[in-house]
Amino acid sequence: MELDLEFKRGQPIRQGDVFGFWDWRTKPSLARFGLVITADCDIENGQPDQDLVYLRVITQADYIEIFWSRAKLGVVRKTNVRDLTGQINKLRRARDAGAPDLTIAEVEQWITSESPANIADAIGGVEAREAERLSRNIDDARNSVQLATLPLGTACLDHLVTVRGRDRANILKQAANDLRSERDDIFFLTSLIDPDDATGYYVLLDHIGAVAKDQLSDSIDAVSRGVKVAYRFGTLAQIYKYAVAQRFAFLFQRIGLPNDHKHRHEATLARINSMGGDT
Repeated sequence: MELDLEFKRGQPIRQGDVFGFWDWRTKPSLARFGLVITADCDIENGQPDQDLVYLRVITQADYIEIFWSRAKLGVVRKTNVRDLTGQINKLRRARDAGAPDLTIAEVEQWITSESPANIADAIGGVEAREAERLSRNIDDARNSVQLATLPLGTACLDHLVTVRGRDRANILKQAANDLRSERDDIFFLTSLIDPDDATGYYVLLDHIGAVAKDQLSDSIDAVSRGVKVAYRFGTLAQIYKYAVAQRFAFLFQRIGLPNDHKHRHEATLARINSMGGDT
């Protein structure tokens, strides 16, 4: 069990404490629960109104709806636009052997600003049957682009079911299989609200928020009346607390920089060296 069954109201706030914003039953999925990640030593030395860093926590079902499905829509988008780019470039070369190939980014911009008919006219010489196929593929690609760029927090599972043309049960089975492998950006918790809660949750290691320490309360009445903003209802068992902190640190240690970052740094240093002879 990930929760510490010895948690008592009134004990000092510590890393690993879990809380909910009132009323979490009606809040958007990404604004319901949090897990304090600020180190214990920083909390002890902080002021009462110190901002605590926390990680957002959502149910497993919401993660599939909001994040997993959105990522899969991104795959559909990439595939549709890539295939369409190949078709458009082939048609352009058939019309003009010397026509330069369009990039995927150029095609994506084109299909979101022009109708299929205008695109076919711009290519020129497209036969009716091929024009029909082109129009259908443009519509599919444009739709996948729009769905893959829905605002963060939007439920995407139904959209994924539609574009994949498969039933919901099969899509959920795929999600369960994918999520069996450990991921760097989430941490699984069986329960959150109480030990008997078996909903399944994910701590989002890359979704960070801040809340004032003096706004956390062990009194649900104070939170429901608006005196405090969040109700602290538990804490993680020590082994899980340290595991989350370790995974959180590991995730950000692995952040990579663009390949040219080092070269740009070297270029600025070279300019400084060249200035040395002018003094």
